[in-house]
Amino acid sequence: MRTLLVLCCLSSAAVHAVLAPEHLREWPLLGAGFAAAAALLLLAAVAVVRGSTRVLLPTAWLLIALVAAYAAVLPFEGEPVTLLALATKAIELVGVGAALTAAGRRVAPRS
Repeated sequence: MRTLLVLCCLSSAAVHAVLAPEHLREWPLLGAGFAAAAALLLLAAVAVVRGSTRVLLPTAWLLIALVAAYAAVLPFEGEPVTLLALATKAIELVGVGAALTAAGRRVAPRS
């Protein structure tokens, strides 16, 4: 599950990093948010790779926040919903599942 979580974080980070410059030009605050999301996702991926168990739930919350932010900003952005956006949100939701599963395995009693 950790590998899947890392892949989800890196995929989302790449999309946010690629789109940040365009959004910075159009709406600087949104562009800064994209850049910050990319950086936080990269940090989360590194922490998961390094074996940190404390980062699993915060990473799940980060991914949830990104999905929620998209839903909140979409009406104000004035752009149509794209396949890239939907795919990115799907990847982030898969990452939430992977993070929660990995966190559950960490705290589940061994039989």
